[in-house]
Amino acid sequence: MLQLSEEYISATKPSTSYFDSNLEVRNKTNCAIRNNSLITFLTYTGFKDAIAEKVFPSDGPTGLVPMQTYGEGNCLFRAVSRILCGDETMHVELRMRTFLELCLNKNKYLNNLFLKELTGLDNYVDSLLDSSFDTSSLTRGKSKAERQMEGFEKGIVDTIIPGTYSGMWHIFALSNVLGIPVQSVYPEVKGSLVNRQYLNVLVTPSQLRH
Repeated sequence: MLQLSEEYISATKPSTSYFDSNLEVRNKTNCAIRNNSLITFLTYTGFKDAIAEKVFPSDGPTGLVPMQTYGEGNCLFRAVSRILCGDETMHVELRMRTFLELCLNKNKYLNNLFLKELTGLDNYVDSLLDSSFDTSSLTRGKSKAERQMEGFEKGIVDTIIPGTYSGMWHIFALSNVLGIPVQSVYPEVKGSLVNRQYLNVLVTPSQLRH
């Protein structure tokens, strides 16, 4: 789940978008995109997602209502598209822009210091990369860094394939593409092998769009 934050735009993964509950939530919802003090209203048509509401964590952002989006692997980009332009037609462009961002800046996205600038957290690569991309290289003798780069590069290539599910690195890149902070919201899962703090985090882009 994610919220495009600083109360700009909200969206979640999978198959859900989160909207400011202070706005009217019916079959049609006025959804605010806030850029400093400027508010632009779009019309959103959709249905409240009762299942997503049940798994929303107790420490998640307040005042949001989950709304459904079409989920088939493109749900991250469909949800953001729906909020940006009122429908899901922009999801292919958003996927392409995220792909290009990761391709052109792959060394940055494998740099813990850069990721700390985005999230405030240390050791992202060692803590989360192996569970986000397949880094189990079949080539013997490769160092951990080489295996990580190989798995990351393959994961980037997979990004361009429609229907391929997204992870935190796609959220990092998409936040930078849009120039908008993104609050990733992760449910409280008992027995999870992944450190939740790396998934339940505010991502602030390198350059805010004003």
